[in-house]
Order: sequence, then structure tokens, then C-alpha cells
Amino acid sequence: MKNLLSRHFKTLVSIESDPESMPLLVICDKQSLLNLTPKMRYHIMRVSAIIIFHEKSLEKNMSSHVHKNRIVYVDKRIRPSELLLTAKKIINMKEKNKSTRYEIGASLQHSALTKSEIEILRYLSVGLTQQKISEILSLSPKTISFHKKNAMRKLDLGSNIELFYWLCSGELDGVIFIN
Repeated sequence: MKNLLSRHFKTLVSIESDPESMPLLVICDKQSLLNLTPKMRYHIMRVSAIIIFHEKSLEKNMSSHVHKNRIVYVDKRIRPSELLLTAKKIINMKEKNKSTRYEIGASLQHSALTKSEIEILRYLSVGLTQQKISEILSLSPKTISFHKKNAMRKLDLGSNIELFYWLCSGELDGVIFIN
């Protein structure tokens, strides 16, 4: 698995839980995460956490805590000791909560999604662009964007990367729209 990941990420560090399993933690830059192939999307959804190097620190002391969506943003200029400390915090948190699952998409949040939002999220989860989705559904790209943004707001997802990771987690698979 490590070889498969390292071929797809330019800047990758992974901390293995054991040689045969998925890494507990992937550290990469934002662009590498956005350029994943569909095969990699399948594999990356099993990672416990992702640390993303960002151009600017999004918040003071961002590296000192873990984002609720398993994604941690750190400044590109972070010192190795701080990065290691952040990685240890993530691993310790996962050890404490081994039985818990990624919960951002709880069923209560799903119930708030409309049929159109669910349909668009399903298309996004298989890697289609908003332009392709608009062609398939015969809607304007702005309408697709509107539904995507509404779904992200309802799921409390702040960025496209968080949406991507949520879609890869498989949370959408259990969602059924009932009239």
C-alpha cells in the first residue's frame, strides 16, 4: 500500500500501523490530494487522518489540534518537531477512539439533504466534474454548484477537500431519499 501511495503523492510521509495495512496518517500537499485517481480515492478513504500542507496557516496554532473531519491543515513552514507532535496527537486520538467511526455524515444530517443534492453528491463521488454533471442532468453548471454548496453547508463541510474526503469515506452510500 505504501508504494501505491508514494507513486501518487509527490510529498508523502506515512506512518504505518503495520506493514500490511493502510497507513494511519498521510501527510501531503493540497494539490496532491486533489489530483487523486479514482483507484486512489478508494484506498485513501481508509486512512485515519490526512495532514495537508497549506501556503498560509489558516488559523493560529492550527497544527496543535485535529480538525473534526480528520483533515489537519498545517503551514508549509512547520518545523519537523511540530509536525511530529501533530502526528502523535492524531495517532493518540485514534487509539483512544478505535471503536468510533468517521461521523461527519450522521444520518440526521443526511435527512436534511434534498433529492437533487444527494444525486449531485453521488455523481461527484464517482469523479465527475460539475460540468459533466450539468450535461447529464440537463441543468446549468451554476445550479449544480448551488446544490453542491447547499449540501456542503448542511453537512458542515468547509472546503472541497473536506467534501472529497467525506465522499470517499462511503458515508453517502447509505443515504436514500424518501418522499
